[in-house]
Amino acid sequence: MDDVATGRPIVRRTQVGRAERLYVVGDTLFVEYASAVAQIATRTLTQSLRVAGRSSTIDGWRVAENARSLLFNSPNGAYSPYEPVRLNYFRFDVATGQTVPLAFAVPARPGCGLPEKDGTREEGETYTAREIVATRHDRCGVFEARFDWTRASPARPLVRPLN
Repeated sequence: MDDVATGRPIVRRTQVGRAERLYVVGDTLFVEYASAVAQIATRTLTQSLRVAGRSSTIDGWRVAENARSLLFNSPNGAYSPYEPVRLNYFRFDVATGQTVPLAFAVPARPGCGLPEKDGTREEGETYTAREIVATRHDRCGVFEARFDWTRASPARPLVRPLN
């Protein structure tokens, strides 16, 4: 990929697979691509448009954003149709270009047993510019666990019953 103004390459590596989505936020170019090495996986290449050599690869894809950061799903937990507890993400800081791993856990409610996830009940995760909302069920019924992904250190989730 070449810089439009100078004609010099800004991305020198090539990946096996195909580009899914290309976008710019702040001074960073993001290229989501599906690789087809051993298994198909979606990753995101980041490339600063102002700082030469500042690039990285995020193991996942964008699911939410706000003015300061972007949230990327990680293939190690969050999107799994069967994983009820572990939620793994990456937060990309637009100002610094730094990527921070985030790990959340859907808590068990007292006296209700372990959380479970049932895709046929439309239990899963939804995202906003500030929160990850995980819908789960246990012996007491369906509930939501809300996680603030914008904070430097994750606070306890807000848990509320839905039935």
